[in-house]
Amino acid sequence: MNGFLAIFLRELRATFFTSAGWMSLAIGSFLLAIVFMMLCFVPEGPATLQPVLKLATWILMLVAPAFSMRAFSEERRQGTWELLQAAPHGVGVIVLGKFTAMLFQLVLLGVPILVFGGMLEYFGRPDWGEIGCGLLGLFLAGGAWLALGMLASTLTESQLVSYLLALFSSLMVVLCARLLPPLFPAWAPLLFAIDPTRRAEDFAIGLLDTANVVYFISVTVGILLVTRLLGCWQPGVRLRRRSLGNAGIELIGILLFVPAAVACFDLPQLRQTFDLTRTRAYALDPRTEQLLAELPGESEGWSINVLAVSDQNDATVLRQVDEILQRFDDAAPNLVARRIDPLDPRSLVAFEGLLEQLNQAYATELAQYQTGIDQARNAYERLRVFAVEMLAPMRELITRLGPQDPMRNQITELARALTRLSSDGGELESYVQTMLDTDGARPLPDWDGARTALQTTCGFWSEQLAATVNVLQSWSTTTGLDSDLRLFARTARPEFQRMAIELASATDELSQLPPLELSEAARALKAGEAAIILSPNDGAAVIPAWQLFPRTTTQAGDGTVRIDRRFRGEEVLSAAIRSLQMNERPWVVFVHGEDRRMLQASETGSDFFALADALQAARYGVAEWNVATMERPLAPNGTRPVWVVLPPLQRDGVEPTSVERKLLDVTENLLQEGQPVLLSLSRSILPLLGQEDPWAALASALGVTGSTSRLVLERVPLDEDRFETRQWTRLAQPDPETDHPVSRAVGTQALVILQPVGLLPEDRSGIKTLWSIEPSPTRWLESEWKMDRVEQRSEIPAELMLEEPLPVVVAIETDTASGPPQRVVVVGGSGWLLSTVADLSRSLGGERLVLEAPGNRGLILAATAWLAGLDELVPVSTGVSEVSRINGLSAGMRTFIGVLLILVLPVLVLFSGGAIILARGRA
Repeated sequence: MNGFLAIFLRELRATFFTSAGWMSLAIGSFLLAIVFMMLCFVPEGPATLQPVLKLATWILMLVAPAFSMRAFSEERRQGTWELLQAAPHGVGVIVLGKFTAMLFQLVLLGVPILVFGGMLEYFGRPDWGEIGCGLLGLFLAGGAWLALGMLASTLTESQLVSYLLALFSSLMVVLCARLLPPLFPAWAPLLFAIDPTRRAEDFAIGLLDTANVVYFISVTVGILLVTRLLGCWQPGVRLRRRSLGNAGIELIGILLFVPAAVACFDLPQLRQTFDLTRTRAYALDPRTEQLLAELPGESEGWSINVLAVSDQNDATVLRQVDEILQRFDDAAPNLVARRIDPLDPRSLVAFEGLLEQLNQAYATELAQYQTGIDQARNAYERLRVFAVEMLAPMRELITRLGPQDPMRNQITELARALTRLSSDGGELESYVQTMLDTDGARPLPDWDGARTALQTTCGFWSEQLAATVNVLQSWSTTTGLDSDLRLFARTARPEFQRMAIELASATDELSQLPPLELSEAARALKAGEAAIILSPNDGAAVIPAWQLFPRTTTQAGDGTVRIDRRFRGEEVLSAAIRSLQMNERPWVVFVHGEDRRMLQASETGSDFFALADALQAARYGVAEWNVATMERPLAPNGTRPVWVVLPPLQRDGVEPTSVERKLLDVTENLLQEGQPVLLSLSRSILPLLGQEDPWAALASALGVTGSTSRLVLERVPLDEDRFETRQWTRLAQPDPETDHPVSRAVGTQALVILQPVGLLPEDRSGIKTLWSIEPSPTRWLESEWKMDRVEQRSEIPAELMLEEPLPVVVAIETDTASGPPQRVVVVGGSGWLLSTVADLSRSLGGERLVLEAPGNRGLILAATAWLAGLDELVPVSTGVSEVSRINGLSAGMRTFIGVLLILVLPVLVLFSGGAIILARGRA
């Protein structure tokens, strides 16, 4: 141990009393700071150090050999290696002492990363489990590269040659592992397994894989053992055959041990992976905390019950569920939040208590349903008795009518229908009773299912009997018919009429029953997963499982990733609580003329599914109106309609089709009625042909001129003389001069507009620009319709450059003669509504994804709430942050911090090193 400490301290002094070590630290800090500022420290970007941690692996490959290049080469150059070998502690202790001292220097390279983490902590909430796991990966990978540098230094007396040998050896392994798999597919698993950078990236995303830990430790130990063997060799000294044989055996053992250990722990039976993310305590949004603190009601009047089956959810997800529920419970003194597993016997008491609470909360509505269903069942039973009573006289009449009588067939068909009713009608009774019975699979009766079955059947027979009454009336007054038939018509008609009226009354009673949310709770309980929020005075809100646990992550055909945020607890639970306190809520209708359902997910992402999902998670009502195939939907009670109009996504010709004309007429009528409308304009070729764009004309009548003939394009350099022409623009923040509820709610969340067109709003009160596209040397207004001609240009024409901010989102509020003012939002570009844009995301590793355009969800939520006149919903509508993001970072502050980290920090490292070296020299 004394020898090890002596070597360790000697090497440590040599490291910090020479310029090489400090230069390496300064260069490493400089490179890491650039990566941090460019890829991590971005306003509204995710609060994560993943880019730094991933690129730090490559930076270590460059820097670590510089730490260890002098380990043995300098000793041999100066002639001190023989003195070290003569010491009694042996070569192994020398190797271990030097390596440990270099590890200490490697640890110092992690200090800038901790500084970066502190910056993120101030402006966001980074996951320190992820950061810690990434630092562990860098430490293990850096140790392997340090050992490789020491091994290279045993082969030469030149530090430069030692550095280059270690660096090119690392690069050769990495490049072979990344470039050769396509050429040798059979060797791909082996090539992937030997790649150190690929294994280090798992640490950077917060995944602790035991196979990766064993890989780096085995490689490091193996390289150090080989270094010890080569350290025993002295140039010019001939080894004895026995010593050479022993060294060969030891070398073969090392070469066999390292691959065997790595391969063994790569086996699925021994390999374990631990997700170290989400390690910090969950914190509720301040707006959620305020909502919970102001909950009305007596003690324990509110409850949140999350039903989650343990076997169907990942353990980390369940921990997140419990943590969020605990935060809800702590924030509200009169709220009880709990998780219930319907399949766990230990949750039986809580589950039975939830059923009891639900029945009590809907006692009045259940009594109404019970009365209506009983009335319908009694009417249906009397219908079956009536059918049996009518069969005998009808059969007798059939026998009296001659075979050639034209009325015989009609009477026969009616008799057959009544026969089927009398014989098979019991199936409805059985079905209704099944819906009302409860068991383990159905904890609550399906009142809505029973009502629907009875309402449909009773309504059908009421209409059939009413039609029969009309026929009998005609028979009874028609001369020339058989006397028996006329007598039957006169005597049976009152009975048929009485039965038809009774069935119609029962049907009407069922149709007037209010919607029963308990039925939704019953279906959720049957499915086994849901969230049920109970209020002491306002009933319950039911959140289905698909809103709570969107498990699947779907890769669309265009590369778009369907967002998967695991448990969206705070967002949907707070929205449900708020919906119980409000008398009204927005009801958003997507109006279009496409040839498909736009609220269903499609492979291409050309649908409204993503934004509809965000609206439903916020407890807004959502509907679809295809003007080509559907009638105008009616707003349910307790809702305020908002109409989101989408012009045709594709046009087959210049002239509008019949469907587009109908869509234009519908939109014009909505605007004339004073309805709240969210209107998106799209690019049109009509102005280029000297014709007026009808969609721009609608906006012009509101005071906003749409420049739909010109598209905002952006040219992004990819390589020398190679550019990409983007037809989309990311809006980082709202117009700074506008103070509007919608722009305040969305804040600095990135908003992406696909194929943006400019808007020119009139300068008058009631019209406000919310977002504008800022001028840039790479942006211009393009009127050329064919993109291939645009991409062939060598440079952007000066007359097309965007010189002033171009409005693309405008809010309009106009006073009306009676009632509230009309509100309209116009967006220059229709593609922002589509899932292919709203779901655009990138992976943070594992199952975590970060949205590239969270502002699209925020805009639809805030805009529809404002359009509906529910301003109290606007500030709390945009809880769509699936990961912690950087907030409150201004451009000036970012520039100041960037200067400190990129320039001042490396200079400070060099200054400290220089001061220590000068002090040592004077001493």
